[in-house]
Amino acid sequence: MERPDKAVIFWGGLCGTIPPALALDLPVDFEHRVMIIDLTPGVVPMSLLIQGTSIGWLRRRPGD
Repeated sequence: MERPDKAVIFWGGLCGTIPPALALDLPVDFEHRVMIIDLTPGVVPMSLLIQGTSIGWLRRRPGD
């Protein structure tokens, strides 16, 4: 796999349904579980927006 391909895969990260699934899988007695579950619906759209709109630039980046 070429270096630019690895960068795109890395930048794509965990988006969509994986973060809510991970948050809901936290143990019930986890101290900050409720806070993480409450913040996850905001984090997912922001990560999709930021990473999704910049991934084209990353792919066209000169020098890679």
